[in-house]
Amino acid sequence: MSDYLTSIIRTAMPVAVGALISWAALHGVNVPAGDRETVAAATTGVLILVDYAVVRAAERRWPSAGLLLGTARTPRYAEGRHRATTADT
Repeated sequence: MSDYLTSIIRTAMPVAVGALISWAALHGVNVPAGDRETVAAATTGVLILVDYAVVRAAERRWPSAGLLLGTARTPRYAEGRHRATTADT
């Protein structure tokens, strides 16, 4: 598997998990109609961050925990292949 595909999978899994847990948590919860989208977006974002942070921390101790991100393989980025962006200057 390419490093690019590995990085996409390891990014997409926390997004899917966060969205699914957020949907399940908000399903049946009475939130005012005007605030539902805001609450859902904030909840999803927080859950994505928490999922990724917890799995990455666990992966340091138990490398197989990386499977929770879709693959235990981590992408390898070669030095010198980085393209400068405006943020780098």
